[in-house]
Amino acid sequence: MVRAAKLIPLGSPNLDDDEQVDLSAHGGADKAVYGYPSEHYDDWQSELPDTTLTPGNFGESSTESFTRKLA
Repeated sequence: MVRAAKLIPLGSPNLDDDEQVDLSAHGGADKAVYGYPSEHYDDWQSELPDTTLTPGNFGESSTESFTRKLA
């Protein structure tokens, strides 16, 4: 996993330093940014032991570290 050394601002039309070629389907003002908690990868790895999971496997724009879920 690559960790950002600084906050990466969400600019217009993309995340800073993350340019997209085809703005009809990726990036742009009307597109979502999908963040997925890195903590959930361990749960999925238990469910899918024969699969190598890496950040981005669930289609997220960014894999983030959040507080662990309680339930």
